Amino acid sequence: GTGTGTVAANLLYFYQFSRLAKVDAVAIEVTTLSAGNVRGAIYTMHPTTGLPHLLIEEGTAQSTGTTGIKAITFAAARWVDRPVYIATNFSATPTCRIGTVQIGPSLGMNVLNSSAPYNRLTAPFTYGALPADVSSLTFTAANGTYMSALRLTA
Repeated sequence: GTGTGTVAANLLYFYQFSRLAKVDAVAIEVTTLSAGNVRGAIYTMHPTTGLPHLLIEEGTAQSTGTTGIKAITFAAARWVDRPVYIATNFSATPTCRIGTVQIGPSLGMNVLNSSAPYNRLTAPFTYGALPADVSSLTFTAANGTYMSALRLTA
């Protein structure tokens, strides 16, 4: 990835992901620590609005109190076969890598390309277990600010 950006606490971040892939985690790269935690999940895309909708799976929360790649792992690897949203929620304000993170020659993390109409949606949400349905939240769109991804697996 290129560049970094600071995330806000108590905000849900959503990024589109659209490709056939087997994934096992939501991942971010913390470049400047901030004592706290990050939660991550994947959500369906609403069939009418195209906005985030229903929780598919929430991974295991990770600490943002150290730097490096944080893999918020799912119970098991799963196939993603339709457009989804990657969600993250922070209890603190670390600085994270912007852009796609690559791990090794074959395992990587990937997000929808920047030709999408927007790259990020945010909604106020106090840090905690992620909601089963986010369709009632008010979203704000922003361009060019990828910070989380799905970790691809074999």
